[in-house]
This record gives sequence, structure tokens and C-alpha cells, in this order.
Amino acid sequence: MRVKLADVHRTIQGYTQYAIGAFKNLAIAEVEEITLKFNLKITAEAGLPMLASGKTESDFAIEVKCKFPKD
Repeated sequence: MRVKLADVHRTIQGYTQYAIGAFKNLAIAEVEEITLKFNLKITAEAGLPMLASGKTESDFAIEVKCKFPKD
């Protein structure tokens, strides 16, 4: 299996835009900080072309620091 790093790059950008978009213009709190953590594990097993296999795993975590208005 041949991993295309450009595909990985696009995937990370997509998740980043999705996560930040979820908190943009959040009416109930002022978002002070967003931390995105990506853990990617890409493995491939070598062998005969017809029997080669590959595997990808990923974890995605979001940490958000918010300030809520005092009523």
C-alpha cells in the first residue's frame, strides 16, 4: 500500500475546518482557545502484490477553552 501524504494532509485540513467551524460564532460562550490533536498511525505489510494489505488508524481529539458570560 502506498500512502499519499497529500491525501493525509487534505484529511487533516478537513477535520480542522470542521472542528473550528463547530465553535465559530458560538452564541453561548466566548471560545478562547481550541486545541486539536491528531494521532495518525499508518502501517503497511509487504508481500506479494496480490496479497499485500494496508491499514490506517487515526484518533481525533478536541479540547476547547471557553469563557461563559456572567449573568
